[in-house]
Amino acid sequence: MSGKHERIHEEMDECERFEIERPQAEEAAKTVAQSAQSTRGLDLRTIAEVVNMSEGTEVTFYATIQTLRSVSPTLDVLHFRDRTGSIHGMLSRTALPMTKSLRLSPETFVQVYGTLQKPLPRVSKFGLEVAIYSILPLHEIYDEPEYSLAEMTARILDLRLPSNKSLFRIRAMVLRNFRQVLEDREFIEIHTPKLQPAATEISAETFEVDYYGRPASLAHNSQLANQLAIESGFARVYEAGPVFGAKVSKTQGTLAESINVEIGMTFGRSYHDLIQIVDDMLKSVFAAKQAIPELRVVRERWPSKDIVWLEETPIITVKEALHMLQIDGQNIAKEHSALRDDVRLGALVKDKYMTDYFILDELSTNKRPISVELAEGRHWTDLFSIFLRGQSICTGGQWVPSKTELWDMMKQTQATEDDNGNCPSGLDLSTPPHGGASICLEHFLEVLLELDGVTCASLFHSDSG
Repeated sequence: MSGKHERIHEEMDECERFEIERPQAEEAAKTVAQSAQSTRGLDLRTIAEVVNMSEGTEVTFYATIQTLRSVSPTLDVLHFRDRTGSIHGMLSRTALPMTKSLRLSPETFVQVYGTLQKPLPRVSKFGLEVAIYSILPLHEIYDEPEYSLAEMTARILDLRLPSNKSLFRIRAMVLRNFRQVLEDREFIEIHTPKLQPAATEISAETFEVDYYGRPASLAHNSQLANQLAIESGFARVYEAGPVFGAKVSKTQGTLAESINVEIGMTFGRSYHDLIQIVDDMLKSVFAAKQAIPELRVVRERWPSKDIVWLEETPIITVKEALHMLQIDGQNIAKEHSALRDDVRLGALVKDKYMTDYFILDELSTNKRPISVELAEGRHWTDLFSIFLRGQSICTGGQWVPSKTELWDMMKQTQATEDDNGNCPSGLDLSTPPHGGASICLEHFLEVLLELDGVTCASLFHSDSG
């Protein structure tokens, strides 16, 4: 109870302070508004442009105060940032009488006017800094105390950091490269329903919903819809969209909602045609990632090593992988259990082939229990997995080609006769061999950039925690 009373008193003190300081705040706000009117028409620059200007140049820019430190009663050192970069500024409160009535704080959005100057070597290790002539908050200086969702507020403040701005620029680059490679190979982007009949998600851990009195679920993947699109004559399709999984985890290793890049296509020879396309798609991202300037900013917060990859990606069969693990002393009595030791297998491949990136092939249903594939909510006959830094980043293969075979697989998961009636009749139609692959965008970024967790790559994440 004492803690509760203490919090109430603090809130009352804050309200009293607000009422006392309201006249000063309103007067300062009027001054700011008048000053802002007088600065309209100035040549506003981004910080990226400012840092490339010469010493003595007068500049005006909008920025957020990242940090503010008083080095004396009359001198403040500020660190500004915007979406393009950051710069230091020196604020003399004696030279700017108006600033005495302004209360500046971190995360305040301001308009800054000043001159570029060289900092003292012992003061700053950066390039030019701004000698501030004018700094104007671009919102009301005081706001009434209000309650907010602490976690959401913390995430918003976190997203303001340059590291997160750069991370989501890289995320956009990844999707852009995926799309470019696929569209160059005549894939069509489609968008499929995320509300699906419950029976299409065989034993996958899905969110169940009531659809006008009928059972349904949020899509765990878009495989079935992509398969039906191929049955309809779309030979090559892809989708980048949300998928949902209800798996409960005590860690932050899973997301309730994530973005998946799902690919579907017919084969000319075998599903190795699909492997080649996915391989090209991933390599295009590796090459672009190494050259993108945002990588340096991301690494300041999440240190990572450059990816080691080969022009010709090693394709290792299950037999070869099990042999490598056996030589390493692993127990391979159960093949599917041994192959779940992804990190160790990745280390062995790195030692042998000198690469962080490889493909594990021939994961057919007679080599892994069918329940493994069904637990993932997918219906394959031949499988492959693609690994990066010892973690699986993509799974794909040839899809079950007919309604009859799909029903045989469903029966192994104790599906009911009613479920059989929900199998799409389109699967009865004749079509060439076809299959697909899936990449979880957030997990891919987690591995690619060696982030602290998969939630770092999601703007506002939802997980089981």
